[in-house]
Amino acid sequence: MTLPPQQQLTRIWKRALVADPKLYRMPSIKSITCGNLLASFSGGKLVIVLDDFAAVIEPVPSHTHGVANMRGAPLPPLPDRNGTFEVFFTATTCTVRIRDHSGSAMMVDVWNGVGLQAGLTGTWSGTWVRLEHDTEDY
Repeated sequence: MTLPPQQQLTRIWKRALVADPKLYRMPSIKSITCGNLLASFSGGKLVIVLDDFAAVIEPVPSHTHGVANMRGAPLPPLPDRNGTFEVFFTATTCTVRIRDHSGSAMMVDVWNGVGLQAGLTGTWSGTWVRLEHDTEDY
């Protein structure tokens, strides 16, 4: 049985948190809010979470590695439950462009942070979905 995309992302993100709890220290998905951008590789996939939006990019090159813990402004309210995104990582910042399902640019902003490793540097793009908030602990 295949899970809906939101549940798949939630499970992948939980595994990423369990794999590196000292980096994230988050009790539940609902605490991923207010301008936090987190990126981590898990099981050959790049997982990016920004507030309650998440994206999984796969496959990724086998030599790819890295994590990012960025901080920026909270996302403005976005009406759609899915769309496309583009994120460009440099050594200490990332620029994010989020579009709705029609392709219209909805938001562009810059986040600053630490923890970026060389494998993440560059542009990543794909589709995003809104995470279902839950109260389950990790």
